[in-house]
Parts: sequence; C-alpha cells; structure tokens
Amino acid sequence: MLVVATDVVETVTVTVEPRGQTRTACGAGQAAMGPFYCPADSKVYIDLGFYDTMKNKLGAPGDFAQAYVIAHEVGHHVQNVLGTCGKV
Repeated sequence: MLVVATDVVETVTVTVEPRGQTRTACGAGQAAMGPFYCPADSKVYIDLGFYDTMKNKLGAPGDFAQAYVIAHEVGHHVQNVLGTCGKV
C-alpha cells in the first residue's frame, strides 16, 4: 500500500543535542541510543557524537549520511501522524 502524505501538516522538531544525555517526553535520551524519534513530543533527537561514530567507525561521513539519518527519523514522525507506526 502506498500512502501519500501530502495532507500531513503536522510539524516535527529536530533537536540536536550536545554529546551526552537529555530529557525527553519519552524518558532520558542517551548518546548510546543513537538518534531517535519521540512520539510523545514529536521530536527527533540527535546526539552529535553519533555523526562522529558514523564518520570514524562506519565510514559514512558527510552531509548525505547526516541527512539520511534525519530523514529516517522524520519518517517515524510521518508514520506516527498517519497512524501506521504500529502496523510496520
């Protein structure tokens, strides 16, 4: 099934956190978790240390790799808005 999200006008906030830990509506966010989407506050949380790991350990440096991570997490927000999170 293809779902076109042209009518989705909800907003998602991308929160870039310094390395370490931050509070979220989904509990404590820690760098070890990697980037994640919290449906309780409609925010994507990205610890900058994850980009270092991508570059130095996974061989995925640069803007494209970073944009891919953001797009992946924002995709979870789209699934949440469309009500398909539990179906995937």
